[in-house]
Amino acid sequence: MRQSLLLISCTLLLLCSFSFPFRHGAGSGEKYVPHQLRFEPTWEGVALEIGKTYPIVAIGDSMAINTLRFYISHVRLLDRGREVFDFPQQHFLVDMEDPASLSLRWECPESLAYEQIAFELGVDSLVQSAGAQGAALDPANGMYWSWQSGYIHVKLEGWASSSRARDKSFQYHLGGFQAPYTAITTVVLPIAKTGETRVRIALEDFFSALSPADRPEIMRPCAEAVQAIRIFADTFKTQL
Repeated sequence: MRQSLLLISCTLLLLCSFSFPFRHGAGSGEKYVPHQLRFEPTWEGVALEIGKTYPIVAIGDSMAINTLRFYISHVRLLDRGREVFDFPQQHFLVDMEDPASLSLRWECPESLAYEQIAFELGVDSLVQSAGAQGAALDPANGMYWSWQSGYIHVKLEGWASSSRARDKSFQYHLGGFQAPYTAITTVVLPIAKTGETRVRIALEDFFSALSPADRPEIMRPCAEAVQAIRIFADTFKTQL
């Protein structure tokens, strides 16, 4: 029963505001503590800059990233593998060009135990089947295939000197929610209980596994898209 009350309290705080560093439960003396999860796209451990050229020393290549956007959904906190809190907002769009979108903040009772955060990388099939929606899922965000009637899970665009495309570009619009090309992927990461947890997205690892020289474009649900989104998910590492 107490655990249920903690989950309700945590939910209400998330739905209200984050203007206080902590809050107390009414009449209970319960202390609430803030937390922030911050996504940090990096290249060789340094914060990535949009449009900046980076070397890929191992293969003698160089490249720049112009667009990085991805959806996370069904965010939840875990304690020893058991879900203890499910975020009420179900879908978040992370856009490297929108600094505010790189952080996820919440407040929970100090006594709520958790050690991991889990989320889906992408948009689930139920939402996909319902068609275009609003807010983070608004097609105006450039993450919806009108021809496919479905959402792009991850969008990564730029150029590379080794790209086989005529203009040296690469475009990875990774999605798919129907078998056999279900591309949504679960990410589980260790997390600190208070303060800030930084999630490094090591993009050099992605391009070491998927070279624009071999495949400069993935623009539809397919086996390559499923593989690419799993590679992208593996680049997420927490720094506690």
